[in-house]
Amino acid sequence: MICNWLVNTTLSFAAFVARYLAALVAGKPHITVWINVSIRAPGWEYTELPGYLALGVVCGCLGALFVWWNEQMIKLKKQYGSKRIPFLFDLEFKYVWGMLIVFLVATASFPGTFGQFLSLGSAGSVEDLGLENMAGPAAKAKDWHSGNFFMNLGLTVVLRFILSTLLTTCPIPGGPYTPFLVVGAALGRLWAETLVYLFPAWGANVEPNAYSLVAAAALTAGATHQRFSSAVIVLELAGMTMMFPLLICVAISTYVANSLFIPLADSIIRMRGWTSYNDLKGEYQNIAICDLMITDPEVLTEKSTLEEITNIMKASPESTEFPIVDNKENMVLLGIVYRKMLSELVTRYQQQQDQSNTYEE
Repeated sequence: MICNWLVNTTLSFAAFVARYLAALVAGKPHITVWINVSIRAPGWEYTELPGYLALGVVCGCLGALFVWWNEQMIKLKKQYGSKRIPFLFDLEFKYVWGMLIVFLVATASFPGTFGQFLSLGSAGSVEDLGLENMAGPAAKAKDWHSGNFFMNLGLTVVLRFILSTLLTTCPIPGGPYTPFLVVGAALGRLWAETLVYLFPAWGANVEPNAYSLVAAAALTAGATHQRFSSAVIVLELAGMTMMFPLLICVAISTYVANSLFIPLADSIIRMRGWTSYNDLKGEYQNIAICDLMITDPEVLTEKSTLEEITNIMKASPESTEFPIVDNKENMVLLGIVYRKMLSELVTRYQQQQDQSNTYEE
């Protein structure tokens, strides 16, 4: 917990200093928004509802697949992480694994090839995929039509999906939430463009960017099972006009993903050997905290003697800390002392007693 707090504090301070220095060098008196996404609020029709429902099912399946695959990659890394590879300077596998992932990401995102789409970044990808007229002569989306349009979108979905899974296994600050939004945006765009291509009469009034934004929230919710946070984030981009299809799609995605596999957070907890919420379902689900509490604990008071402390420690060998109260009648909690500190206190007192006895002799 302390390590996580230090990491978050350090990263926040570093981000603030970087933005402040950038504004200072640029000569701007104010710190502006770093990622500015401009997306026109789309609309939808009731005839498109079956397409949104099916998209929710697909996002739920992919979200569960992501969590399962991420778990398999972590197991692979743990199994071979400490082993050394003789022909690579006797390096441990975990270091080779990290270098391999960095090489794959750098190669796939090289702008000179297909990487022109992967190197757009999260904000650029969402903004491009959220443009209304991608299929038309939109200037910012014209690069997507270099070659086969559907192949570009399909490869973007597949490569980002794979690379995002691999990157979550690296010991670097980051997370899968933003990559989920980008993969979902590409998936939704591909889904809408495919439906328009297969059913041109039905897709005359379809706005593909609406599917892109809805799928971004649905895929994120399918993997993390965080329905409302995912919906609120995307609704801030899409506007309230997309609330109904977005919430329906997010709910279906979460239900399907929950039926297939556990959430990403529970998967990480289980991989660390801890107990997750899903493991407590069933007979343990209705257990209250009072059922787990010790109603008559061994306590110390402000005036506890060394003999009392020693007796309490012997009577409770499994306790790692002891509560301190004002007295045993009121039982007002004053604090907690750790067993290690008491053991050091007892040991120090015994050493002093031994030295005193030696001097007397």
